[in-house]
Amino acid sequence: MTETNLQDIFNLLCTGSFAGLGVARADALVRVCIAYNDVLCAVAYDDFDGRGRIAAIADALYDALRIEEAKGESSDIRHLEMMFRLAKDFTMSVYGQKDEECSRLYRKAIPELISAASDEEEIYAMRCIIYEFGNAIGDISDLWDLRWFGQRCRSWVAAADASGRWDGVDETVAVHRLMLLQDNSMFFGDRSLDKAVQKIYAAYRSGLDLQASVTEHNVNLFAAWHDLLKNSFRFDDEPLMRCRIAGLLEEFSNRVPAFSDGWHMAMGHVFEDACLEIQENIQHEIFAETA
Repeated sequence: MTETNLQDIFNLLCTGSFAGLGVARADALVRVCIAYNDVLCAVAYDDFDGRGRIAAIADALYDALRIEEAKGESSDIRHLEMMFRLAKDFTMSVYGQKDEECSRLYRKAIPELISAASDEEEIYAMRCIIYEFGNAIGDISDLWDLRWFGQRCRSWVAAADASGRWDGVDETVAVHRLMLLQDNSMFFGDRSLDKAVQKIYAAYRSGLDLQASVTEHNVNLFAAWHDLLKNSFRFDDEPLMRCRIAGLLEEFSNRVPAFSDGWHMAMGHVFEDACLEIQENIQHEIFAETA
């Protein structure tokens, strides 16, 4: 996918009102805004007009997510997690006000939510904890949120069976757990679970069929694997596997109706992967020139 293709897809995805955003479209928009901004910062850092346009779209998207979060519906933790991503993952931006707002909403939502969270809500609540405290300076291990985070990680590892799998746990939830277990090690310095987590990863990795087609029923699973592999710190670096999954998601996006939930989910990851490939190629060129 060329930079021109990326621009066309970006324009296509960002057309229309952001009012009443569904979760699938909102997630795709967050992904393409962050990823496309990363590409421009890498290949056209002096394209201030282009970056300004993306920043304006990201701001409008953030405002729309804030409105959805304020409704207090079951998906509000997803909206808060996406607000955190726009506030903290957007390269070369000043996010102080957004960061403060996300922290305020976090303090309001998390204590009540985690007392009776579903598996999915628990995943996104823990992601919010990483965004809130992942870059904190000093010893914060005594904070109740981090103690709860660590307890959940330890309980997951203890609950894995002899093969390294969780009985009765949805495969997509399992992959999201692996992401959080990796983050527990990476951001909070808890290396005590690393060996056991590697075993769990190997168990689920061996069960992933890369010859299968992506369908409406498993698109969530392949999207979760793509997320895990593009941010893999503690697991084997498998860029070819990540690209293969992106290819499967692209094939799926060509078979389903454009702008459906499944299409948005797949296209967000396909766009991200194309942006990652461009950045990786730039890095390889730089290394080759300096070798």
